[in-house]
Amino acid sequence: MLTFIFPGALWALLLLPLIWLLTLAAPTRLAPWRRWGGLLLRSLGLSALVLALAGAQLGLPARGLSLVFILDQSDSVPLAQRARAESYVKQALAQLPVDARAALVVFGSTALVERPFSSERTLGQLRLAPDGRRSDLQAALQLGLAMLPAEGQRRIVLISDGAENSGQARDAARLAAAQGVPIEVLTLSAGADGPDGQLLRLELPTNARVGQRLPMGVEIALLGEVGPRAAELMIEQLPLLPGQAGERQVVFTQAVTLTAQPQRLNLSLPAPPPGFSRYVARLVFAGDARPENNVAEAFSFISGDPRLLLIAAQTGEAQPLAATLSAAGLSVDIVQPADAPMSLGSLSLYDAIILINVPRRALPQRTADLLPSYVRDLGRGLAMVGGENSFGAGGWRESPLEQALPVSMDLPTAMQQPPVSVVVVIDVSGSMAQSEGRYTKVQLAAEGAVRIAEQLRDFDEITVIPFDSEAQGVIGPLPGSQRAEVIERAGRIGAEGGGILAFEALTEAARVVRASDKPIRHIFTITDGSDTVSQAGAIELASELRAEGVTISAISIGEGSDTPFIRDLARVGEGRFFLTRSAQEIADILTGEARILLQPYLVEGQFTPLRGLGHPLLRGIEGMPPLAGYVASTPKASAQVLLSTPRNDPLLAVWQYGLGRSAAWTSDFSGRWASDWLSWREFRRAVSQLAAWLLPASPSQNLSLEARSESGQLVLAARAETPEGAPLAGLRVSGQLIAADGATSEVILREVAAGEYRAALVDQLPGAYLAQLVASDGQGQPLANLTAGVVVPIAGEYRADRANPGLLASLATASGGRVDPATEQLFDPLLARRANVQEIGLPLLGLALLLLPLDIAIRRLFWGAVRNRQADKEPSRQSDKGRPTAPPVVPAAALEADPLEQMRAAQERARKRARGED
Repeated sequence: MLTFIFPGALWALLLLPLIWLLTLAAPTRLAPWRRWGGLLLRSLGLSALVLALAGAQLGLPARGLSLVFILDQSDSVPLAQRARAESYVKQALAQLPVDARAALVVFGSTALVERPFSSERTLGQLRLAPDGRRSDLQAALQLGLAMLPAEGQRRIVLISDGAENSGQARDAARLAAAQGVPIEVLTLSAGADGPDGQLLRLELPTNARVGQRLPMGVEIALLGEVGPRAAELMIEQLPLLPGQAGERQVVFTQAVTLTAQPQRLNLSLPAPPPGFSRYVARLVFAGDARPENNVAEAFSFISGDPRLLLIAAQTGEAQPLAATLSAAGLSVDIVQPADAPMSLGSLSLYDAIILINVPRRALPQRTADLLPSYVRDLGRGLAMVGGENSFGAGGWRESPLEQALPVSMDLPTAMQQPPVSVVVVIDVSGSMAQSEGRYTKVQLAAEGAVRIAEQLRDFDEITVIPFDSEAQGVIGPLPGSQRAEVIERAGRIGAEGGGILAFEALTEAARVVRASDKPIRHIFTITDGSDTVSQAGAIELASELRAEGVTISAISIGEGSDTPFIRDLARVGEGRFFLTRSAQEIADILTGEARILLQPYLVEGQFTPLRGLGHPLLRGIEGMPPLAGYVASTPKASAQVLLSTPRNDPLLAVWQYGLGRSAAWTSDFSGRWASDWLSWREFRRAVSQLAAWLLPASPSQNLSLEARSESGQLVLAARAETPEGAPLAGLRVSGQLIAADGATSEVILREVAAGEYRAALVDQLPGAYLAQLVASDGQGQPLANLTAGVVVPIAGEYRADRANPGLLASLATASGGRVDPATEQLFDPLLARRANVQEIGLPLLGLALLLLPLDIAIRRLFWGAVRNRQADKEPSRQSDKGRPTAPPVVPAAALEADPLEQMRAAQERARKRARGED
């Protein structure tokens, strides 16, 4: 059988009649046999060329059968039916003809090749176990079709219950029919291997008010040919996310009788606390053959009083604020920094968060990194309250959190310190090798040097001198711009031996500071209180350095015999002395000292706040009492400064940040600076109005979300529209899905129509999730946000009897297969047979190229050249006188018929004229 890849090229064969017509109609002087021979060669060459261009293929007969068994291994197929399926395959393979080959594909959520094509007649133990939570018949059929060879008889045998819940098997059946591959089906049942109690449906309102009892609907049934069975229905309530207030508790239990007829129970659950609550319904049934379908989850959001979270390093500092807010009707939680929520889902359970005198090092980095998104994307409120460990004094300069606040931690130009040279002398003697927890004393001392390096400005300078009997690997002097190198090298400092020689160590430090050109020079010494030797001359050297403008601070680790000397060293150097019982406090001590030395953030002294812009936050507040101090900062360009200090520094600043709001109160709410405010009669009003301003606005109606399960996927469909109902197109809708265990997965919704956005998620485990979405415009500016609960139902594999024999029958009918054929019928001959196709385009092209010169030769060259060679071989006839005789006379008709003869005659006449014989 001849086939063509490009059959349209065959139209060029119409040139053949035209060539024949022109050849027959044109006058010719060729002999008839040459004329017809050339026409034949020309026709054959053109035909071969056209067939080559058309991609001619020669179909050769192919023998043999290729058979692919596709075996359903999803969880809906019970063990008894799996054994039946394997027995069917083994029986069929035992009957495999000599010229047949068989392969095996197993499938569930995915399809895998268990056995490639082979003539082997036995089936061993199945090795592959695909994920059985879904049945994707389409993927399995497509894999089987792809495995089949291109020639011979081909057949697919699908062994399944037909419980499709992913993909579209009918599309694969149409593809099989187009390729002439029949799909034979063996129908399996999907019933469990015994009594199967099922929790079919769980219904719960997604929203309720605080104090309202929740109505719940539960539908249960029993599958299997058994009589009624006793069971217990249990409902548990637990927080939606880890860290959320509340505990897991059983809120309802009831004895039930399971029957084959589904029954619905209407329950009334106790009123849950405000926020998202997750409910888990469990059907406890002894001897259940399929317990996976005995559990279902639902959620409900209980709206109540706004919730605020106060994070305070010292919980006592948060008590005045918490008491005032609680009296105003707000729900308030207080936690220390280490206990702060560390996921966006847990943070979102609060409407606003207030940091009270919290240093950067105390708050978990994860929490600090999430707070800007908490405000910008979720539309919540954030405030930072001052104190000696807050704002720039707490190390928040150049932190992600600084981006969300209305003030920057940079000092006003008038308050900036000139360049500073810092020298840190660290005792690395043997006593410093003692461990405190996981670290040695010397490692903790080195961490103090690191804290100083982190706060250096680029134009400052630092030197670290490890010292015992001599300097050990001095670091620096290095500018603040190279702080990374200082931090890396300081991390490698270790203890050596002996004791520290105080005078020699101070002499080395004096050498460094005397060589420095920085206006401010300071020395820190960190030594063991019982191991500081060679003290002679050290006090006198400290006095000389102080006269040169150098100050000295000293830290004594533990109180020992050398502690008085260390105290005197700091007194003479006019620095500060610190006695610490634990080396773990060194880092905090040096952090605070570095702030004072490098950035004098704390401004103390009594002043009366000055009013700035009018704002609802200060409505009705007059006659404010004085304050005793604040933390200096610089307002951002778009911030509103509502209260300021006499030095024009911000005291209370606010701004809008993305969808949310943030505020900065640079004084404190404790007795150190704001004692008069705590007793002020308007304090409650001021704090309540600040909290009310921070709270998010009413939930946005511009963004809505619908979640549903389709073909084994969780589909999130969001709609964005204006308040008037017009679609908002061209947005970027993204966010995250937070599981009950706190695990998050990023979600990006693609626009599928104007204002409609969609995402399909696979492999989501059943359960309740918290979805947080943000819609942003083309410039990345948030326009709307949404927080909602989403429930992923249990996989369809575990639902009621999901066998679908009708689907299997339709697949067989569409492809020309049969339903439940006997194993011997699988090898019946097929009418459709794919031939072994071989391309012959190149040989035809070669034939055309070979016939072309033959055609030219037979018409133009070949026979004329032969005649010329024969004439040249005849001897010249001589006359009696030795002269050549005249050439034979050639008839004129012959000359006219042969162009070569005409040419020879013309040449002869020319020679005669040259000899004068004409």
